[in-house]
Amino acid sequence: MNNSLSFYLKRLINETIYSLFPVALLRLNKAERDEKILLSMTSFPERFDCAYLALKSAFLQSKKADRIILWLDKQVPISSLPKKILRMRKRGLEIRHARDNIFSHSKYYYSFCDYPDYVIVTIDDDIIYDKELINSLWKKHTIYKEAVVARRVHAIVCDTY
Repeated sequence: MNNSLSFYLKRLINETIYSLFPVALLRLNKAERDEKILLSMTSFPERFDCAYLALKSAFLQSKKADRIILWLDKQVPISSLPKKILRMRKRGLEIRHARDNIFSHSKYYYSFCDYPDYVIVTIDDDIIYDKELINSLWKKHTIYKEAVVARRVHAIVCDTY
């Protein structure tokens, strides 16, 4: 898909579908619960426009996260983020720098290190998530407390010769 078409599709999605949701729905969980949910994502400058839509879909979940963190590599200044992402800090978005540049691994590694008592949900910065993502993962988590629960996985195959 060429860049101009991609830009217009993102704009169409943003202006039509997501503009239908009241800003009040863009919030974190305020209720007390035994297990807290942290939604974590990494991004980089070339993906910031997509990241905005992924973050917006994260805030629109039917089961709200208690925290949402966007991890950036330490050489990426927070000021380089688009204003629409920076404004999400008013809704509770935390923007943090990874201590080391471990790229996409930051979204789970630093979240596990810094928030060991939270249930960690990781998302990609190039996907718009349906509003039931956290709820569906949470339901499975309550059944399989010690397991990693996912919607999409890939098998790692090792070829031996």
